[in-house]
Amino acid sequence: MNKEDITLVLGASPKHGRYSNIATIMLKEYGYKVYCVGRSIGEIEGTPISTSWDTTVPIHTVTMYLSHENQEPYKEMLFRGVKRVIFNPGSENYQLMNELKERNIEVVLDCTLQMLRGGRY
Repeated sequence: MNKEDITLVLGASPKHGRYSNIATIMLKEYGYKVYCVGRSIGEIEGTPISTSWDTTVPIHTVTMYLSHENQEPYKEMLFRGVKRVIFNPGSENYQLMNELKERNIEVVLDCTLQMLRGGRY
C-alpha cells in the first residue's frame, strides 16, 4: 500500500480509548491518509467522522471496527474498488470475508495497530 492511498476507518468513534480512535491517530502518525465513517458525526484530532460513506472517495483499504451485524449496510460499498479489508479483533465476518475473496479483494484478519507497529501495514 502506498501512503497516498486512502484508508477508511469503518466504525470510527470520537471517544478516546476506542480502538478505531487510536487506529485513526496512529495511521495519521505513520503518514497514511485517513477517511472516517462512524455512527455519529464528530472528529478525531482534526479528522472528520462522517455518518455516510462517500463512494466518490477512492478507498484502498478498509479497516473494520464494526460488529458482524453492523457491517451489512456497507457490504455493497466494500465491493466497489476497495483493494483490502482488515478485520480487526471483534469484527470477524467469515461469510463477508469469503465474498470479498471471491471478488479478489485482499482480506486480512489482524489488528491494524499491531500491523502498523510491526511494519506490516
